[in-house]
Amino acid sequence: MSRLCVFMKTASPPQHLLILLGAKDVPKADELLLVPGNPASGSRLSTIAELEFYRDWQHPTRQLIRSELRGRLYAYSALSEENHRQAAETLYGVENNYKSTQGQWLALLDPIFMAEKRKEESELRAAIANNAALAKEIGDPWADAMKAVLAYEGIYYRYDMLESRAGSISELFAYARTIVRGAEESTKPNGDRLPEFTESALPLTEKALLEPKPIYPGLERIGLELWLSKTRELLAVDHPSVKTLLGKNSPEELAESLVAGTKLADPELGRLLGRAASRPLTHSRIRSSAS
Repeated sequence: MSRLCVFMKTASPPQHLLILLGAKDVPKADELLLVPGNPASGSRLSTIAELEFYRDWQHPTRQLIRSELRGRLYAYSALSEENHRQAAETLYGVENNYKSTQGQWLALLDPIFMAEKRKEESELRAAIANNAALAKEIGDPWADAMKAVLAYEGIYYRYDMLESRAGSISELFAYARTIVRGAEESTKPNGDRLPEFTESALPLTEKALLEPKPIYPGLERIGLELWLSKTRELLAVDHPSVKTLLGKNSPEELAESLVAGTKLADPELGRLLGRAASRPLTHSRIRSSAS
């Protein structure tokens, strides 16, 4: 399935898009331009504060990590045909995400594009300000968005490295976190649980956990090493969470010991622990069962 992005209005298409398309003739204002592409979510409802956050925080950080992950996967793939086969799917996903995010980032770095977005937002805010009833009803969502963005900037590295992107490409980390959280969430009322552990979502979560899937120790080490090293780099060595994660180990030492010492890759143990997640399990019980 594909999507056609249509540029009309008065502004010409962003220069970064023309470069990506290899366009030789620059379209004129008001000229129809059809851009084929894979359907994905857009950011048309994002405020300028949100777009600037993507530009200055999210995209630079994640592209840096993706670039390093891609390099490590290339190096791993070059070692043997088997390594190449193991890494192919993961590498495809990393490169695809890198490509799409790079296009978004280039757009946000384009001063002409951002000037147009600021103009559109200013016009919308002015129109709302001129409608007293509407302005009273909705308040100032742009100010609210700015407050939220500023708050997010204060926790961004911690949230991204310890929650959103924790574990990188490690399947074993994802298994362990799902099992531990499933045990904890099962003790809560359905309405208080994390979305993936509600009664309606639990069958899919369990299916993903229990479904047989190959585990490649080499890829596991790459993911854990990168995650641990970048967490230390972005949060700094003295951060309490970094000290808890690494102790006296280097990222390489800890990744090696975790991958070599766990039994979570054993399908039978995975099924046993997955089913046991329906009753409370402590971190210590998970650790003792998986070591």
